[in-house]
Amino acid sequence: MPDRPALVTFANLTDPGRVRTRNEDCFGAFEPADPAVLRTRGRLFVVADGMGSHARGDVASRLAVETIRDVYYDHALPEMLPRALHLSVQTANTVVYREGQRDVGEPRMGTTLTMLVVRDHEAFVAHVGDSRAYLIRGTQIRQLTEDHSLVSELVQKGPTLSFAR
Repeated sequence: MPDRPALVTFANLTDPGRVRTRNEDCFGAFEPADPAVLRTRGRLFVVADGMGSHARGDVASRLAVETIRDVYYDHALPEMLPRALHLSVQTANTVVYREGQRDVGEPRMGTTLTMLVVRDHEAFVAHVGDSRAYLIRGTQIRQLTEDHSLVSELVQKGPTLSFAR
């Protein structure tokens, strides 16, 4: 492996789309100032897309990104990166769920979540929902994640025929 850290270039753009009046997306790019933490945890990139059919998707996406950042860089987490990602996602899920329970009578709030950690010359991806991660190299684009949705499940199962008797 090269002695130099990987060069990471990123950009972000978010848009509420044609239907929504408010933007329910939230994203974050985080690089720890401590070189030791950077070596062990790497750089963290998070995208959360608040679910528009749910109330307060913007709050859910913001809470998810903030929680992921705080938990992922917590020194008490296990050193194994996949486990740290998993625990970060679980904690964010709990925080968003609990916040949604506070408003009795309001519809649930929710968000999708896609995270990328770049450590040295390795990349780790975690995701929930239908926000996707892609790998782009030169002119090649490859989808890295599969959607967690009913439509995706139906497509994966393929066509089925059923006949009523």
